[in-house]
Amino acid sequence: MLKQLTQISSTDQLTQINNRLFFDMAINKHIINAKHSQHPLSIILIDVDYFKLFNDNLESKPASNTIN
Repeated sequence: MLKQLTQISSTDQLTQINNRLFFDMAINKHIINAKHSQHPLSIILIDVDYFKLFNDNLESKPASNTIN
């Protein structure tokens, strides 16, 4: 039950991909591991500009497929 609730709370309902909560938990885990192992940690973030415009012009399904 707890595993199910954790998955529901960290997954976007529309796209079924991990959400910001999942990202925050995962990045914190990686930061702790990098500090513990004294290895550098690099993060690359990509911001898709105008995705809302793409989403608004098409049905939800193609936009969701683009994310996946």
